[in-house]
Amino acid sequence: MRENDETNKGQLAHNIAYKLLGDDAPLHLVNPQIEELVTLDTKQLAAMNDIESLPIAAELRQKLVARVGERIITRLEKRCLLAASVAEAKRKGLYEAAEHAMSLIDLRDVELDDLTSVKEEAGSWADVVSVRIIDHLEFEVTFADGLIGKVRILPSFLFGVFEKLKDPAFFNQIQVTNGFVTWPGELDLVPDAMYDAIKQHGEWILG
Repeated sequence: MRENDETNKGQLAHNIAYKLLGDDAPLHLVNPQIEELVTLDTKQLAAMNDIESLPIAAELRQKLVARVGERIITRLEKRCLLAASVAEAKRKGLYEAAEHAMSLIDLRDVELDDLTSVKEEAGSWADVVSVRIIDHLEFEVTFADGLIGKVRILPSFLFGVFEKLKDPAFFNQIQVTNGFVTWPGELDLVPDAMYDAIKQHGEWILG
């Protein structure tokens, strides 16, 4: 029964992320949004599912902040803003700049005609510099500032784009690309959330 509940929660998190960010949103934005949503409980997720589009109506936003916290809502709003900005940049032919902007979820605004300026913001102490497999769905990471910790991926997290990780052969293709833990097919884990969890708890558990 609990496994079914976790399955439903993971699928709902996946659906919410794509509903709000868009079906064509970059994985660098969608993946961390799913990662954050699956940390919520079922009632919190149901409340998040009440969001139909951005910007969020003031009354609903106030209720959601009370339910899930300001940080979750603010990061969602910033990801949605950046997803829209990246899409617009690509339409304008600024593809390279958009690629560098994808993972910057802490921007309050993005000037569509000057996205190249965000390149300087991309590198940071939270970048992953190396990864070592411990076991299937478990690995150790080292960050640019020397912080080392463990990441564990629970079966309840393996939905949508992350379902491929059920295959040990695919999981073992893990590597570090531009500060991200990645797998083939643009599958990755956002480093800032990983860093925050490891710095506080010594490990990051996804599920």
